[in-house]
Amino acid sequence: MITGNKISKEKTVDSTRKIIGKATDLKIKSLKPQSKPYKNAIDRNLSLIVYPTGVKAFRMRLYKSKGESTKTLGRYPELKLKKAIELANKQRHLQTYPSYQRSDGYSDKTFGECTALWLQTLDVTPKHLKNQSSKIETYLSKEFSNMKLTDISPRMVLNAMIRIQTTGKIELALRCLNIMKQVFGYASLDNKISHIDFSALRKYLKKPKVKNFAAVTTKPKLRQLIHKIRECQSSEVVKLALECGMHWFVRPGELVKLRWSDINHEQNFIAFTPLKNGDPNVIPMSVQTHALLKKLEPLVAGSEFLFQSPVKPINTPIDSGTCTSVLRDFEDVDHVMHGFRATARTMLEEIHRERYQLIEKQLSHKVRDANGRAYNRTEFLEDRTLMMQKWSDFLTELEQAA
Repeated sequence: MITGNKISKEKTVDSTRKIIGKATDLKIKSLKPQSKPYKNAIDRNLSLIVYPTGVKAFRMRLYKSKGESTKTLGRYPELKLKKAIELANKQRHLQTYPSYQRSDGYSDKTFGECTALWLQTLDVTPKHLKNQSSKIETYLSKEFSNMKLTDISPRMVLNAMIRIQTTGKIELALRCLNIMKQVFGYASLDNKISHIDFSALRKYLKKPKVKNFAAVTTKPKLRQLIHKIRECQSSEVVKLALECGMHWFVRPGELVKLRWSDINHEQNFIAFTPLKNGDPNVIPMSVQTHALLKKLEPLVAGSEFLFQSPVKPINTPIDSGTCTSVLRDFEDVDHVMHGFRATARTMLEEIHRERYQLIEKQLSHKVRDANGRAYNRTEFLEDRTLMMQKWSDFLTELEQAA
């Protein structure tokens, strides 16, 4: 922890740390990794966690009716100190005022006006903001834009969602319903506005069928897939991304965002933060992984990302959708980028008889011990290293088989 100009040598992440004086970027930069993760209090229930790999992440403790939980806001320095404090303050406000109650005359505003104001409050990526705006413009504005919120009835909302579903867009209707729920919540002033039970409306709408990601799960098909990747006409960076995805079986969005700074050569792993549960994890590096990185390095020289896009400005990674597009073009093989996770999950358990705890932890799924406690990111690290080497050897043997 930071105490004035000194750093505490305590190594556990359990005990509370306090920063004496105002937290600054200079103090945060001075924090050094230790053998175990440790945290430093920033502001009330906001802390900075420092991991042995050198990764620093802002984490917030949330208090709910069913107990406490934590939420990772982002990694430092990608997420600046000032922005982290702003996000924490916003989260505290949401917990204190869950219905976004206001007293500034929202009952007199139209749905279109409230939607525009709501969009300005979203702390999301430009791509997500564009998608939300597009849904509103295409499916909601024509019917509700000029109507006051108090004039919109549950029946009107339900009929609008049913019309969307009759065109075959089952999931889109549910997403549009969720947008309306958030707009009404943002503008909520009194019972006149919050008169629609959106959860009840969902019961009258069709539910999308759950589809598994296409994946190969047999030796012949996997061998065929490996050869097709090697022989495809895509760029070398994309081909190496496909091979790394096959060896590491991380989520596509996690793969393309990996940086060279995430590689820990001393401990022989690549550190990353999963997109879903936010708990840091590592990829133990096999002999084959080192060979792939050696091929990759000269192709992306100067970029902070492992998979720098060959057609975009420097420090812009390839899009995960590009990899899936290449896979979809393969004939006789039904597989997508996310499918490598199912491939590894199935074959490691059924063919190699690996323990499910090792596989699930490597997949960045929540794994708990007999007492219900979540395993940390380095749990089973030695066994996982052996498993990842065994998996890479298995892929190499398949490729070399006649």
